[in-house]
Amino acid sequence: MSDFDQAAVGAVPGGGPPSLEPKRIKVFGTIHIAFGGLGLLMSVASLVMMQFQAAPGVEDYNRVTLELAEKVKRMSYVGLVCTVILGSLLLTPVIGAIYPILVLALLNKPIVKRFFAAQGQ
Repeated sequence: MSDFDQAAVGAVPGGGPPSLEPKRIKVFGTIHIAFGGLGLLMSVASLVMMQFQAAPGVEDYNRVTLELAEKVKRMSYVGLVCTVILGSLLLTPVIGAIYPILVLALLNKPIVKRFFAAQGQ
């Protein structure tokens, strides 16, 4: 389905005829916020899970789990820091290096350009 088929009707500020707003604008923003939020949420969940790695009653399992956790502890924290940084960059406008690339790829289409030109932007 094309952008034209998926377009939503919006009013032009000058009172002219309605223009078509491509759905990809809202989809891009929604995906951007969703993935940034999920990244930060998973970072918090990872940090919480790292604090509660042992359970009572299963000593052998706990011993092996704790040994493994100790071996990968540094990598877990590095991954956690990277996830927090990436999630924060996604939620902080136009800072992340991926943001301009996504804008060019998703919003640099003729229908989007026409829509913004009609809006005076």
